[in-house]
Amino acid sequence: MHALKGFSLLVGVWSDGATVVPISFQLLSSREKNHRRQEMGGGIDKRTLGHKRRLRALVKESGLAVEFAVLARKNKIPFKYVLAGSWFSFPIFFAKLKAASIERIARLKKMPNVYCLWEGQKLTLSQIYRKLPKKRGKAKLLCEAFVSTIPSNEGKIAARLKIVFVRNKNKKKEWLAIASTDISLENEEIVRLFDKRCGVEVFFKVAKSNLGLAKEFSCRSFDSLTACTAIVFLRYTEAQRDSSDPRTIGFAMRQETRYSWRFPTS
Repeated sequence: MHALKGFSLLVGVWSDGATVVPISFQLLSSREKNHRRQEMGGGIDKRTLGHKRRLRALVKESGLAVEFAVLARKNKIPFKYVLAGSWFSFPIFFAKLKAASIERIARLKKMPNVYCLWEGQKLTLSQIYRKLPKKRGKAKLLCEAFVSTIPSNEGKIAARLKIVFVRNKNKKKEWLAIASTDISLENEEIVRLFDKRCGVEVFFKVAKSNLGLAKEFSCRSFDSLTACTAIVFLRYTEAQRDSSDPRTIGFAMRQETRYSWRFPTS
């Protein structure tokens, strides 16, 4: 229960619903100087990627997350929605992605100081839920609401959201809220798509437990930490895609080898 000075890791991953592939990441430091263990050395060439990575380490997480999505679209990585947890449930994040023509589905956090516009009223998420009629019985989907995010000082952009309130399966008397910027989606489809985010948690578990993410090396060099993280992600991608995706060359070679061993030819 102690906090240590180090880096947090922000990762952008792509998924087709079956496999997960990390496509971008950034080791993040604190923007507050007194929370940082060591400052950037003055001898680093500002034209290098190492210097740019150090500057990006001080950028706010929500800004980098939007940058990851925009970069993926620019590089023609096919995706329809950005899925995110409650860490990125602030209105400005929805607004920035919507401004970039990127749809997003995310779980919302019950925050007392964050408001939405619902039927002309400025209300919190909990206040909106209390005013909605609920489905009776043991229904999993309790209700829905169409809201607009409150424009902030950062972007002055509002996003239209469809919020689906679902029953918390772990605590039956509580509820969870899942929001989508694509308001044309059905309630069941919003919940189904958000459920695909579970693959990200499995990815982190495997990377930490089996591939030694942040555990198999001991160093203080920022460049070394970045390189080791990239190597872990490459190993994960190769192992997962080659062993489970039938569209990859590695999977086909494994199948061919297996059948050749079972049925040797003269």
